[in-house]
Amino acid sequence: MNKTISYPKSSKGFSLAEVILTLTIVGTIAAFTIPTLINSSEQAQYNAGANTAFLMLSQALDTIASSGTVHAGTNTGNTMAGNNVFRNDFCNVMRCTAIGTDASLFTGPYYYYKSSTQGTVIDNYPAAILSNGMYLMQFESSSSCTGLNGIACAWIHVDINGAAGPNMNGEDLYLFYVVQNSTTGDYSILPAGSPQDPTDGPGMPTYSCAVGNWADGCAYQRIYYPNNMP
Repeated sequence: MNKTISYPKSSKGFSLAEVILTLTIVGTIAAFTIPTLINSSEQAQYNAGANTAFLMLSQALDTIASSGTVHAGTNTGNTMAGNNVFRNDFCNVMRCTAIGTDASLFTGPYYYYKSSTQGTVIDNYPAAILSNGMYLMQFESSSSCTGLNGIACAWIHVDINGAAGPNMNGEDLYLFYVVQNSTTGDYSILPAGSPQDPTDGPGMPTYSCAVGNWADGCAYQRIYYPNNMP
């Protein structure tokens, strides 16, 4: 007796309308999620870069202090020669691949935080490029450790990714102060925008960490409260 072998019927494929609908849904989800993922990745890079710059400057300053004189708050008259000494002290303990001025090493401009408004830190103050690509700009040694913004002996702008964009305060550009403990005489690096900062701290109309500001104060916010960046 012969057996009849039956085969399952072929499954029906997706219709064109179903494929289009599926692709539309996937595209819509991607349109919302991909920019968020990209932004999250960029913010993580900015957080890491700001912290790395803070650590590197702090370690360099400790090395300078332990081996000799810290040339901050000692530049009477804020002469360019004094500024050069301050810059060179850092390059002696950090790996600088180029030294010059802001104008000779970088063409700018820089931008206000999350804004198309252009600002600038480009001038003829001493600057340097580190081997990791960071730019150190506008090293200026004050004649008094209360001379800059009322608290600083000197200040250092750091562009954490050098020539790469967005060249924006609060994202890849940060300001740090060299400050001195009035009791012990010890020097340290302080990110701009701390609560004791009278110019760049919270609530200051131009320099605090807010969208549309020049936002030097974003350095402190980015390092200590990165999840609260505006």
